[in-house]
Amino acid sequence: LELGIYNATKLSTVSPTYRSELRYEYYGKNLTDALQLRERDFYGILNGVSSSFNPENDRLLYANYGIHSVKQKQKNKAFLQSKMSLSVSNETFVIGMVTRIVEQKGFDILIPALDDLLGEEDIQFILLGTGQKQYVDKLYELEKKYPDKVRLNIGYDSAVPSHIYAGSDVFLMPSRVEPCGLGQMIALAYGTLPIVRDTGGLADTIQKYDPITKKGNGFKFYNYDAIDLKYTILEALNIFQNEPSVWETLIQRAMKSDNSLKKMALKYIELYKTTIEN
Repeated sequence: LELGIYNATKLSTVSPTYRSELRYEYYGKNLTDALQLRERDFYGILNGVSSSFNPENDRLLYANYGIHSVKQKQKNKAFLQSKMSLSVSNETFVIGMVTRIVEQKGFDILIPALDDLLGEEDIQFILLGTGQKQYVDKLYELEKKYPDKVRLNIGYDSAVPSHIYAGSDVFLMPSRVEPCGLGQMIALAYGTLPIVRDTGGLADTIQKYDPITKKGNGFKFYNYDAIDLKYTILEALNIFQNEPSVWETLIQRAMKSDNSLKKMALKYIELYKTTIEN
């Protein structure tokens, strides 16, 4: 890799923020010096997602919906709750995850934060994924402790991602490191508001909701800390419960977010033209 960095005409990675993060040892490890020497030739181009991630024509959904028929999303929530054998209630706050269950994805802070919240709030947590045994075991303990609030689908056997993307109220990505991430982009397309840590591509695609200006398309925290994660979830929960008009505006804004492959491709064409001209 180091030889490649020194000899390549141009360099690119999968998001502008991750490109900046790679200047630091925490992210770049022993390649930091090589990357800093090539800084002028190093680009960060955000990944994109396929237009097939569209709740209007996703055949796996219980009910299709779009930006002008957001109310239909509630039917997918009820379907997901029923499919997961959870109590069906639109007032209950459903947190979804589709992820690899590994340290990078934030499970060190996620599990204690959820443990606190599930005991205090009207929340359901639904996860689809597979990964490291140490975290899977802790998640099973959480499911055993809160059998009416937690559903784990380990190994991709009893749920499909589309049901979680469409049926959840928020999509959780508290990653320690996330070069780009696609889950948050898919969630936006389905009008499921992302809760993310401010890192890598998550920082580039999610604008934190500001209660003063009312701008934003999701929720974001910076410190890799269970308490910060907990309070960010509580912030989203408060708006969900007490400001339904704001919540609906955020859903529509999320669905308008442009993270298309076309947008990504145009950036690469620009980079390739620069490379040829040089």
